[in-house]
Amino acid sequence: MRNLVRFALPLGLLLCLAAAASSDAAPGPVFDDALNYAVVDQTCPPVDPAQEGLVLVAQGKAQWVQLSSKSPVGQSFTLSDRARRLWRIFVGISHWPDSWQEGEAVTFTLYDSPEKRTKLYSRTLDFDHKWSKWDTAFDVDIEAAPGQSFYFELTHNGGGDDRINVTAVSGNVYPRGSARIGGVEQPDLDLTFTVTAKPQPDREANLRRFIGRFDLQHPLLEKARQACDEGDLDRTCIEILRAVEAHLRKADWIPWLKPGEKPDVSRMEKVVTEGRLYSTREDGEGAWIEMSRQTTWREVWPGSASYVRHNDLFADLGRAYAATKDERYA
Repeated sequence: MRNLVRFALPLGLLLCLAAAASSDAAPGPVFDDALNYAVVDQTCPPVDPAQEGLVLVAQGKAQWVQLSSKSPVGQSFTLSDRARRLWRIFVGISHWPDSWQEGEAVTFTLYDSPEKRTKLYSRTLDFDHKWSKWDTAFDVDIEAAPGQSFYFELTHNGGGDDRINVTAVSGNVYPRGSARIGGVEQPDLDLTFTVTAKPQPDREANLRRFIGRFDLQHPLLEKARQACDEGDLDRTCIEILRAVEAHLRKADWIPWLKPGEKPDVSRMEKVVTEGRLYSTREDGEGAWIEMSRQTTWREVWPGSASYVRHNDLFADLGRAYAATKDERYA
């Protein structure tokens, strides 16, 4: 694979995109959207590369503000002119034991403005299902207009000691918005956060960027090279994906579904019927995480620091669908 790919490209992405290789049609909207990567659009403090709030606190470059049931904490922000879809928001909510205790829950809500006229997204995290690694990511995934402003707010359920720390920086370092504590604007304070957004897609540029990751001089990519020489970018991508799929099917460490094979779908059945993914690990038997539109790529198993491997989950759902043709797994 390293001989095929010039630069690092996630294997999970290749496996997902390779599914399109069986079709003679041109790459469609799913493929195009996958190549239109979300990028960092806003960050506070404005450092490059963006740093997570909990890291900044550990370095002495940020401070704590307290979130409680009587004092919600929020931040307004404004997207750049290139943004077309608000993708993900990272916030420095301290999940460390001296901050987040049993019985405490935090709700993240995204609004159109500090006046909170329209609620756009919301998710509640309890003690058992909070993250255990650095900042908390919320996959909001909503359409946005260039330069649009938003406001997110954290609220506390009043459980535990009714106190959770949130990271912030002083000095008005983010001029495109400001923090609010207890509903009151704080002109000299901002929460630490990072916002990623999808830009206006440039299809040709995205296709060329994808193609540029591969060494078209490799013998396995001869058909792709011919299509590229003819200026047919769609066909080039299809031939690349076909070559990748053929190459990966020879790898014995990838669990491809064999003809006639009927995999055990009982675990995936619980995903679609209960909305829960249960752990199969001996040290976490019975542990589960929520499976919904709000589930993010940063989920960890309760009581551990081990991430849920979503590539494995998607592969298991795909095998369940291939075996049963049940649309619930699609």
